[in-house]
Amino acid sequence: MGWNLPLVKAELIAFHGPLMVCGFLGTVISLERAVAINKLWAYLSPAFTALGAIAIFLGFPLQVGQLSILAGSLILLIIFISFLRIETSLYNSVMLTGVITWITGNVLWLFNFPLYHLIIWWMAFLLFTISGERLELSRLANLSKQSRNFFLISTLITIIGLVVGIINLDWGIRVFGAGLLSFTSWLVKYDIARRTVKNKGITRFIAACLLSGYFWLAVSGLIAFYSGQQVIGTLWYDAFLHSFFLGFTFSMIFGHAPVIFPAVLKVQMNYFSRFYIHLVFLHLSLFLRISGGLLNYPELIKLAGMLNAITLLVFLVNTVSSLKKPVKKVKSEG
Repeated sequence: MGWNLPLVKAELIAFHGPLMVCGFLGTVISLERAVAINKLWAYLSPAFTALGAIAIFLGFPLQVGQLSILAGSLILLIIFISFLRIETSLYNSVMLTGVITWITGNVLWLFNFPLYHLIIWWMAFLLFTISGERLELSRLANLSKQSRNFFLISTLITIIGLVVGIINLDWGIRVFGAGLLSFTSWLVKYDIARRTVKNKGITRFIAACLLSGYFWLAVSGLIAFYSGQQVIGTLWYDAFLHSFFLGFTFSMIFGHAPVIFPAVLKVQMNYFSRFYIHLVFLHLSLFLRISGGLLNYPELIKLAGMLNAITLLVFLVNTVSSLKKPVKKVKSEG
């Protein structure tokens, strides 16, 4: 981003996107699902994606990392097929569709399609996964048939955007942006976060993360819908990508971390009000970054990028320091 900092390998800059989406987020989602299905073979999915990212990081031939990540995504597909066989539902179907979009993006990457052409497939993977999980939780609110139809229409619009993008990238990005906006409308209207934000403690914090993330999802959708292919190669492209990957996706990570970390690591976690520090830092630094992109001010993007990185470090410190150490059992004498 222009900062004079030591680099492990300068060529890794080109793989920033794949490492974050496939290596980090893909591994986290795969691990979460492996824990949920509780089958030993399912852990091959996060293992392959993690190994693929490590291979790219260590400088192995790119195809080695790509094939490993592709293998991990294919195993994740099998996991979701297993979930769908247990319970046939709209949310399981949409999350399975999300894995298919991830696999498609991985195949396009393997065949050397430019990242700007395939990135919306990876975005759809995260969008469908997160939205599907929110639909699953919203079952408790007894959603109407109309709300489920709205969700299905949002999914179809997004898929149409992906398919059209193969033929005409400009219209594909615009229709994809319409899909992002449609999902934003559904999430804001029907997600239970609207109600739980009125509660206290960790419940309110999670809801605050989700609702603020939906704002950035709308920003990403608006940029895509307005700009289309013209966004590529401009500072608006940074705003389009990071309003989604940082604003939307990491807001979801911040909100779900107090639940997911204990489940995956088999430990307990305390909630502290200091969690709002990394949430507020995320949105303030991202606001500066998006403003720099939209106003064509690269120095502001540079500064905000550093603040983004610091925010993620604060998040890690807050999260790890909140984990409870397992209590050792003391044998009684006598």
